[in-house]
Amino acid sequence: MVKCLIGGDLCSQENWAQLANRLKELQQSAHGPFHIAFLTGQIACAPTADVLELLHSLEIKLYAVSCPTLSPDEVVAYNAVIETLPLKRKGIVSIQNNLTVAFFRESIGDYSNGREDEEISSIVNSVGYRGCDFLFSLGCWPADLYQFLDGADLQAYTQLGLPMGGSREVADFAMTARPRYHFSGAAAFYQRSPYANHPSSSSSSSRYGPSSSTNQPTLYTRFISLANVSESKDKERKWLHALSLVPIIVMKSAEIEEAPPAFTECPYLRVGVATSAGQKRAQPSSALEGDRDQKRFRAAIAESEAVSGADGTFFFGQKGHVGGQQTAGGKGLNLVPPSPTAVTLFVGGLLPESDARDLGRAFGARVRHVRRTPGKRYAFIDLFDHASAAAIIARGQSRPFVLDGRSLVVGWAAAHDAAPGGSGHSAAPTLSDEEKLQQAMNERELVPPTEDSRVLYIGNLPSGADDAALQEALATLCPGLETVQRIAAKNFCFATFVDYAHAMAVVTRSLNERMALQQRPLVIGWARPIDKTLHGRAAQPPFPGCTVVYLGRLPRDATVAHVEALLVDFAVASVRKPDGRDYAFVECADADTAQRLFVHFLDTPVAFPSTATTDAAGAAAAEPPAAQLLSVGWAKGRAAAQHDTAPDCWFCLASPSVRVHLVVSVGDHAYLALPRGGLSPDHVLLCPIDCVPSRLHLSSDARREVLRYLRGLEKFYAQQGHVLLSFERAVRTRHAHSRDHMQIHCVPLLHTQLGLVDRVFAEKAAEHGYTFHELPAGVALEDFVLTAEGGPYQEYFYIELPYEVRDPTTGEPTGVLQRRRFVYLHDPSLSQAAAAAAAADGQSEPRPFLMSLGQEMAAHMLEQPERAFWKNCVLSDEDEAANAERLREAFAPFDPSVAT
Repeated sequence: MVKCLIGGDLCSQENWAQLANRLKELQQSAHGPFHIAFLTGQIACAPTADVLELLHSLEIKLYAVSCPTLSPDEVVAYNAVIETLPLKRKGIVSIQNNLTVAFFRESIGDYSNGREDEEISSIVNSVGYRGCDFLFSLGCWPADLYQFLDGADLQAYTQLGLPMGGSREVADFAMTARPRYHFSGAAAFYQRSPYANHPSSSSSSSRYGPSSSTNQPTLYTRFISLANVSESKDKERKWLHALSLVPIIVMKSAEIEEAPPAFTECPYLRVGVATSAGQKRAQPSSALEGDRDQKRFRAAIAESEAVSGADGTFFFGQKGHVGGQQTAGGKGLNLVPPSPTAVTLFVGGLLPESDARDLGRAFGARVRHVRRTPGKRYAFIDLFDHASAAAIIARGQSRPFVLDGRSLVVGWAAAHDAAPGGSGHSAAPTLSDEEKLQQAMNERELVPPTEDSRVLYIGNLPSGADDAALQEALATLCPGLETVQRIAAKNFCFATFVDYAHAMAVVTRSLNERMALQQRPLVIGWARPIDKTLHGRAAQPPFPGCTVVYLGRLPRDATVAHVEALLVDFAVASVRKPDGRDYAFVECADADTAQRLFVHFLDTPVAFPSTATTDAAGAAAAEPPAAQLLSVGWAKGRAAAQHDTAPDCWFCLASPSVRVHLVVSVGDHAYLALPRGGLSPDHVLLCPIDCVPSRLHLSSDARREVLRYLRGLEKFYAQQGHVLLSFERAVRTRHAHSRDHMQIHCVPLLHTQLGLVDRVFAEKAAEHGYTFHELPAGVALEDFVLTAEGGPYQEYFYIELPYEVRDPTTGEPTGVLQRRRFVYLHDPSLSQAAAAAAAADGQSEPRPFLMSLGQEMAAHMLEQPERAFWKNCVLSDEDEAANAERLREAFAPFDPSVAT
């Protein structure tokens, strides 16, 4: 999230002083600090030395569109503080914080218009151009800006004395550059209703040529004019505007295309001109329609955009606001807790599908409950304690929380927005047992999630009772009980009844009388939807014909034979159950069998044969295990081939295809080798000996050995003065007969290249359109991939980015290295749907996953982009063998396969 300030005309040195003082005030306020200030109006004179010194001390980047006449003595001091956008009439440039800025000046110098138009055309028609963040037009308004305004808006427009004419060239440029915000100067503050800016709005006769990027998203432009800088605090003479926004280059297309509640057609279109959708656009057909648009527009401004300061000179836009000590439910955010025990927060800027699991990942904390109003972009969330909520508020002031590429706005909820029953102002440390019980009673779910629900939550269970005794006791208390699923080490369970009527009868009875077990009152309510939606796993096949089902909560010591014994009634092609893991992937013979298997295990408890040792008499030393429900879900991604070694796999040591001279080290479960065409002499591959496609399929022993190799490589690279960058592509190859053998690429980077890591990663992810999720600390990759919303997934791309921790006070590097972990979850069903849609439209198929993504990122981090293509790096067999021998000797002190 980038915080920006945009200012109007500077007509005198007094205006410079007013601007500097206002910027200082804002930088030191709760709204600041801001990253960038744009001086978008005319600048009549240079500031004094004192003003320049003050501006320089504010630690805010200043950009100017206009350039005043400067004496030779003033040039150096002015340019050291204020950067003027390129001195040409118009253009589109990238500036700091990944912002894209377009500018248009009424006249400047003798710069060739033909050359400018050619440069602009090449930018807007390039692959990946989606629009820009800002357009600043200096000294001129666009023509026809008033078009499509309704009666009330048009009257306000004319009463302000705003231009009815304007420049057609500026209008064409606005349609070509397609800004999210267009700023220009005027005698008064004015903000137009947002308008749709289609990718092909610019006509074929435009000076920039017809658009060749009709697949760009439609965005919505907000035009704002600012008054001259002054001491005025009149809202009608607003001269400083504030915005907090995510750069367009990192936004999702769905976010860019998200329409405001009210908007007009592009005012620069000629009435009756066809838009990109092929439909003719015109003005509203009636004043009534215009009135409705105006009401929706005003409601949108009130709800999601404007928060005006008391002095009328400052407000935030883009759905997230800061507003002093106001409450989150009104016009700003409250950063002061309403009570010492408050646990309820307001969160704004959400996507419709965001849930408690998403918010928990974004905040790095467990979220107790989420309350959302349908159709709204905000929610109230309850944390488990006040300290967790306060930590989120504190962190949000220095570093915005981001969810799905969208910055969140977080503040304390007002007392009346807190959850009923005390969750908004929890006093957990001082609650008595009776108060805790009453709180649980208040928070239980009394409304069935569906009309055929039959699963209840039963809490406050007595400790010590085994599962069989618990089920027997509950069956006596609750007629119609079918199964009980008790959560290990917890005092609650999920009880499944024979039908909805029996479950509802138990809930109703619990409201009329206190039901107890061993003299402990029970908390009884409906199991919330998350317990009925597979805990975020996919409830429907990800694509027609899907045959792979995920089974979880298996005994870790269960074997493939144990799992196959459960599946004797189903036609199963293969079972992948990694040793020591608690899950398996089951590939069925056909989609119908997969559907039957999925439905069967959704509600059928299973008991595995005991694997306990036997005594001398041969009798089982443990009681038969109780039956329990498995976790079940549809596995997204293509199934991995079932084989431990494959003769035609280039990475199986037993295969005749393997290049033995590249092998550096061989352990019990994994080995280290040089890749063909490595990025650098010490670039190595870490592979399991078994032919498995990813970490999801590693046995526990293999996983431990892989981690030992990674630790050894980390120490080896550190001795060489390098830092470890690692990535794994677990996306299936496209060729039907190809083998997918897991490979972790380990690449050494110089410390001086660490500054490139984050930027290259973000740019390449955006360039190729991949959305990455950052893994919270302590969460294993496998757990994240298997429990991600809509999963479990089988295919992914995983990367660990090294960075050097800096001192929070001085900003100096501390020498401590840490890693940020990111994963892209691959969903082939989306690719298939996109391919089908493209085929239906007669277009070429969408590009498949970029198999060389990791090499491309690493090559740019190494500042050798030409090495991204492995064939550019291939050595002779003799050179490869010599390099492997050198590395074998150098790595020996760190090699986990070498006995010490």
